[in-house]
Amino acid sequence: MLAKVSSQIRSRHFVTRHQSESALVRSGSLSSKLKEQQSLSVRDATQKEDVTLSKLPNGVSVVSCDPGSLYARVGVVVTGGSRYEPPGLEGISHALRACGHTSTEKFPSVTLIKESNYYGIDLQVSGTRDHLVYTAVCERDRADLAVQYVAEAAINPRLDWHEVEPWIAEAVRYDSAWLRSNPAALVTELLHRASFTGGLANSIYASPDNLPLINNPTRLREYHDAVTKAESIALIGYGVSHYELNGFASVLLGDGIARDSIGVASTPSRFRPGQERLATPDDWVVCALTYEGAAALSDDVLPLELLRYALGADGPKCRWGADSSSVLGVGLAATPAGFSAFSHSYADAGLFGVLVAAHCSRAGEAVAEVNATLAAVRDGGLLTDAHLRRAKKRLIVNLHETAATPEGMLDYLARMVYPTGMHISLANVERLVEAVTLETVAKVASRVLSGPKSMASVGNLMTTPYLEDLK
Repeated sequence: MLAKVSSQIRSRHFVTRHQSESALVRSGSLSSKLKEQQSLSVRDATQKEDVTLSKLPNGVSVVSCDPGSLYARVGVVVTGGSRYEPPGLEGISHALRACGHTSTEKFPSVTLIKESNYYGIDLQVSGTRDHLVYTAVCERDRADLAVQYVAEAAINPRLDWHEVEPWIAEAVRYDSAWLRSNPAALVTELLHRASFTGGLANSIYASPDNLPLINNPTRLREYHDAVTKAESIALIGYGVSHYELNGFASVLLGDGIARDSIGVASTPSRFRPGQERLATPDDWVVCALTYEGAAALSDDVLPLELLRYALGADGPKCRWGADSSSVLGVGLAATPAGFSAFSHSYADAGLFGVLVAAHCSRAGEAVAEVNATLAAVRDGGLLTDAHLRRAKKRLIVNLHETAATPEGMLDYLARMVYPTGMHISLANVERLVEAVTLETVAKVASRVLSGPKSMASVGNLMTTPYLEDLK
């Protein structure tokens, strides 16, 4: 799973009940329309709906899945992640994310925060390289308010300088400090910079050095207006009927966004072998070796996922334990190191590789062993039917676990159904997984692992080899 960042709602002001009620009176007309749409779809909450996708006349997408739950999760997805940032303004999507709880055209920030808290609505803003996602969790009968809040935050922020400047500065410094303290996330960002040309090389996190450029309301407004276009927006919902969600979208997103307004295009990205090294005083080293992976709709996605689980997708199940059932677990049995195979797929490119963590005194040994194991997989004979059967079971279990959680399903709606316009049921996915043969996985593994590789390392790198040292 691609790396995520979320900023929780922080209340800095006090608002009286009178102010809150006044805000509701001001927005009464809109609220009545939403309530009317909600009342039109009175239904038994135990009824269930499968994933459904539709579009408004102006091009805004509406995606929903309703398991009949008592709680709802709704979100507005904007195709405006870090890969769409213009040159020279790297990090501006992070700055826009930080403004997710500031004043909008209808709600001052105090009202937005206090009213959402009053009604038990949890607002969050997260971002990936592809999207900005404004989400809300609430009771099912509060879905109309939740949609109104996230739509306002995503589409109509005021971006007043006196308000956004301190929020952006604090968020960027806080997230930058968090990133430096999380070597695995830091390596992922460095790996994208080393492995891609174009927009995918941009980090999800802004550098504090770029604050003078991105902490600017005019530039924020220009970027926001460029990405919040009809064809680049989706309203997603879990625990809300599609009829109801489509009605909310018609009221809140159907007017004011022209049909012919299309968002900005990302600079095309392609794989480029490279290397990034960041020396720190830490005793532990986190290193990633990666190859060119599969794009999101490629036929190689499923074989590479099975290869990932065969290699060892999440390492041993207990701390300092051994994972003797995976290929990497056997290869690193004599080396005290943690490992995890990973795969990142985007619309136009992908990465496939292994993340390894070891003490600085043994890091060189661990990286060399991972490289040798991948070379053996490339040359054939190391993967067996037992590895593939285990990989299929673990992949299917992981898919079922994801589908069983509201967070996992909302992420699936935002990152798979909305961009591709496709939904494949779990039963069909299981059939596709079971149909993959060992020969297919071995063929894809040989092709991918025969290509050039990239490398990123963080920590005390005294024994960590350079990319050119790995044959």
